[in-house]
This record gives sequence, structure tokens and C-alpha cells, in this order.
Amino acid sequence: MELKNFTPHEVTVFSGEEVIERVQSIGVARASEVCVESEAINGIPTVAKRYDAVVGLPEPCEGVICIVSLPVLQASDRSDLVCPDTGPDSVVRDKDGKILGVRRFQRRQVAE
Repeated sequence: MELKNFTPHEVTVFSGEEVIERVQSIGVARASEVCVESEAINGIPTVAKRYDAVVGLPEPCEGVICIVSLPVLQASDRSDLVCPDTGPDSVVRDKDGKILGVRRFQRRQVAE
């Protein structure tokens, strides 16, 4: 499977402590935001946000998986998209807490 990276930075994938893949960015896909003002909390404004129209992605192509940001993944119904899983079981950090990479990708949750 070919990986194409549409995030603004290189994506590094680890197996344990070893780097197994580095995928350079070839462009940036974006999802537009739709914000609706919500009830303030202690005078602090809040919004309800959802992600909408995706731009910057090629049409799906057999044998190609596109790495995108979480908002793009959430805004799309495409099955050829993944995003880096930065959850605590996947993320790899240096001694200062900076993210070095991930151990896995996440896919869009499908309805059961």
C-alpha cells in the first residue's frame, strides 16, 4: 500500500522504539470549520464546532492511503484516509515530551 501524506509535516511511524516509516508531506488537505455560538461558561464564550468541506485531496486511487489531519478524517466519509493516532498508547515522545511519531494510524469510525 502506498502512503501519501497530506498533513503539513512529516509523519514518522515507529515499531517499538524503531522508526519503520517516514512519510514526507506532499500537500495539505484542509476541512472548513462550521462554528455555532454556544452558552458561555463563567463569561467565557464557547462554540460548537464541526468540520465540513474538504479541500486539497486527490480523488481516491486504488492502492493508495492518504494520511490527513483528524479534522479532515472526521469531515470525510472516504475509506482511503487515516490520521496519525496521537493517543497515549500510540504516540512516541522524546524526554521533553515533544512528539516524535506514532505507532499506528486511526481510521474513521464506521457505524455499526
